[in-house]
Amino acid sequence: MRLMRKEKKNNILLIPIDNRPVCYQLPLQLAEINNTVNLIIPPREYLGDLTKRSDFDNILNRLEKNIKENPLHACIISLDTIIYGGLIQSRREKFTIEEINSRLDRLKQIFKSIKNDTKIYCLSSIMRISNNNINEEEKEYWNRFGELIYQYSYLLHKGDTDKVSELKTIIPKEILNDYLETRKRNFEINKSYIGWLKEGIIDFIVFCQDDTGEFGINIQEADELENLVTNLNGQVKTGMDEIPLSLMSKAITEIKNKKIKIYPIYTTENGKNIISRYEDKSIENSVKNQIELNGGILAKNQDDADMCIIVHTPNFEQNDHAMNIHSEKTTEKTLQNTEKLLQQLNKPFIFADIANANGGDDVFVENIILENIKLKHFYGYAGWNTTSNTLGSVICMGMIKYIAQKNNTFNQKAFQKVVFIRLADDWAYQTIVRQKIRALSSDLIDENNLTLSIMPYLSKISKNLDINLNKIKLSFPWNRTFEIEINIK
Repeated sequence: MRLMRKEKKNNILLIPIDNRPVCYQLPLQLAEINNTVNLIIPPREYLGDLTKRSDFDNILNRLEKNIKENPLHACIISLDTIIYGGLIQSRREKFTIEEINSRLDRLKQIFKSIKNDTKIYCLSSIMRISNNNINEEEKEYWNRFGELIYQYSYLLHKGDTDKVSELKTIIPKEILNDYLETRKRNFEINKSYIGWLKEGIIDFIVFCQDDTGEFGINIQEADELENLVTNLNGQVKTGMDEIPLSLMSKAITEIKNKKIKIYPIYTTENGKNIISRYEDKSIENSVKNQIELNGGILAKNQDDADMCIIVHTPNFEQNDHAMNIHSEKTTEKTLQNTEKLLQQLNKPFIFADIANANGGDDVFVENIILENIKLKHFYGYAGWNTTSNTLGSVICMGMIKYIAQKNNTFNQKAFQKVVFIRLADDWAYQTIVRQKIRALSSDLIDENNLTLSIMPYLSKISKNLDINLNKIKLSFPWNRTFEIEINIK
């Protein structure tokens, strides 16, 4: 029997955006696919949620403690968590510049103390502008003036001065000023991080465009930041929740010194040219950007690739399960072509299910994913929330498995677990069960009803994966129907 060389553990410290399952649980689940990756993460109670901000002091104390106790190969830091208390709090909290600078200075000193031994990857949000009157994740006045502020931002960027002047007479001055001052504060903080890059205090930063469109003040800010990071190790990317996962993948590929070439294959002829909902770039550009951010290389063709990403796209317009917009259906031709492709494909592949926003494609999952999940070349699936959320997470999944397989450090049970959870969440819940629950009531957070509604779909998934349904615990972590948490004991 050949003795296997014991691989050394690679310590990666991650400070998430907040405590949602996709921000807290998913990184841990993905890291477990490779037995040599040790992901260090703060206790969940330290992180912010929908109504509570993160515990700055305890997170910074824990960061300092981890640095002293563990030789860290990489740090992945959500700056919003430390500076504002979380992504949502970055839009809500009224911190003074002095309060923010106090935390920035402390974090800067921590980074300086480890910069010679540890790669530091950071992410920070470009404040979003929601085109609705829903204030669940915004300031209180958004329920009355959200759409008007969005129009103001959109038209200001387009240069329609007459309509902008008209809107300024409708939106109360103190509300518009408060909004613009919060934007300016966050934008100035983002520009200060570029100084950190120039000084070599951090190694890489991503400025994240969360839920964006083609025009707006946020787009103008993104363009300016993109110019400022030209020739520096910084990028502006569409997306947010998946960025820590992409940076984790990037860190692992750099630690292992492995560049993975990925070739995209689209299930519909026009799909790559479509601009997804909540985004400002074509699907083709989003795929290219996410491959590169994950530390991969866009392959020239299928033969040149180490792995393929099968991108399930709409024909003309992306549906949206959360907003109940269903204008397109998957055709029989798309299913047949994809099945034929899989029969011929003799290399690792992952599925990015983005025909719909906020959930997977029911027909595609039933006929393609569940039928091919046992193939030895199957390396991952995702279909949640936005196109970038799905792409970033599934590319991370595939790349971690690819490296683990090559190094004989692959954890099959961990891989099955994360695939099960993604199908249970992205397909069973987001695509089907959430609509059924919301049809009864928009805020029906009944865990017993959730379990009864989702269990038939979980049974279908578990037939293909070695998961004991008796060990599954379901909950609504933020006391709303938008997301669920799936725990496997």
